[in-house]
Amino acid sequence: MTQLPDAALDALRQMLRIGSDRSAQEQALHRLHCVCLVACGRSCSEVAAWFGDSPRSLQRWVRHFHGVTVMLVAERAPGRPPRLTGVKSLEVAAELRTSPSGCGYAKGRWDGKLLQQHLREHHGVCLSLRQCQRTLHDVLAKPAPPSA
Repeated sequence: MTQLPDAALDALRQMLRIGSDRSAQEQALHRLHCVCLVACGRSCSEVAAWFGDSPRSLQRWVRHFHGVTVMLVAERAPGRPPRLTGVKSLEVAAELRTSPSGCGYAKGRWDGKLLQQHLREHHGVCLSLRQCQRTLHDVLAKPAPPSA
């Protein structure tokens, strides 16, 4: 394999340094790529010089990613984590697409107060009235997923 001339290598390095406006996912992938290069035997200083990062940052990334699974590499979204997650949110969405009478309530339609009561009694989740109204709007505004 032929080696690239120094001018081409410098141009490639410059292209790698561009991209300071990357999204959080792109930044996480960049960091993972750098950590993988260090794991393959390159020094933090060498990789930092290639990508225009500081060697200290690479050392922090390596220490951070040491022992972390790939699922945890992406940076966390800002803000408080949701109280309804995963299977529980799917269960609630399915319940909201049915009549409240199917869950044992006398009302014919879901509203924020009824959802708040239902979540507290059946799922052990306490949400504000406004959050229940938002959840109700979000679930009912989206079409139901197709049945299997």
